[in-house]
Amino acid sequence: MPARSPSCDVTVIGAGVVGVATAWAAARRGLSVELVDRAGGPALGASYANGAQLSYAYTDAMAGPGLWRQIPGLLVGSDPAFRLRLGGHPAIWRWGLSLLANATGPRMRRNTLHALALARASQRAMRALLERHPIDFQHHVAGKLHLYFSDAALRAGAKMVELKRPHGVGQELLDAKAAGEVEPALAQVEGLRGAVYSPQEAVGDP
Repeated sequence: MPARSPSCDVTVIGAGVVGVATAWAAARRGLSVELVDRAGGPALGASYANGAQLSYAYTDAMAGPGLWRQIPGLLVGSDPAFRLRLGGHPAIWRWGLSLLANATGPRMRRNTLHALALARASQRAMRALLERHPIDFQHHVAGKLHLYFSDAALRAGAKMVELKRPHGVGQELLDAKAAGEVEPALAQVEGLRGAVYSPQEAVGDP
């Protein structure tokens, strides 16, 4: 990696979506910016393989009361969406203890709303960016369905909808039939108890 230029105010490492946006924001503020990436062009790493979701409403904190019941499965690797590799580095254990300290109802609600405030600011920034620069990246509002396969999980999802509603988030709690009306392919899914529908969620090709 090249050394930082002595005449440069800011060096941004990584030319993915976040890196390019950070460099652009700094340059708009009159700073000289150096953008460094190991690839030969932007967005060829993690952003290239990103899921293309622009999710502003779904900010539910990972750490919550339900995490305690999941710990045995997470430790033995039975959850295909999560892999935990314990090591001797103190930072791993500090992170784990901090995660558990936040796995309470009040802290989950607080952290969810803090993340929501950041997401809403990100949504406003995206709108401002597209007004200033109409970039063609297949951006469109597609909506998002978050599916639940147990009554307990659906009740937890409903609580999150109620938590975020006073903060301007337009989400709907749907039963299985109503979810199938939004997405007909769900008629073939067995065991669906309901869904949270976020109609203003968007997608875009990184």
